[in-house]
Amino acid sequence: MRAKQARAARLAASATVRARRLPLAAADLSKPRSNTAGFLPFALPMMALALLLLGIVLVPARAVPWPEAARLLADRREQLAIGGLAILEATIVSFLALLMS
Repeated sequence: MRAKQARAARLAASATVRARRLPLAAADLSKPRSNTAGFLPFALPMMALALLLLGIVLVPARAVPWPEAARLLADRREQLAIGGLAILEATIVSFLALLMS
């Protein structure tokens, strides 16, 4: 009889623990809380790419140890800068559009 009571108490305790864990379920944590929260997985890599391109533009061609890369950097510096600025601008504009919706 005591074994049944002890088992019932353990089951009740585990049900209480499971009930407390429900609000912290992974499905609830993965849902974005706002419109902008779902935008972060897109925005962070795009901002990183834009900053990488703009950072590459700042490197002098003579500091690059590979001749092909130095020539490419010297020839395409303006295009890299415009690409970095375009990606940065597109990310900012889409973020602002999402905020206004």
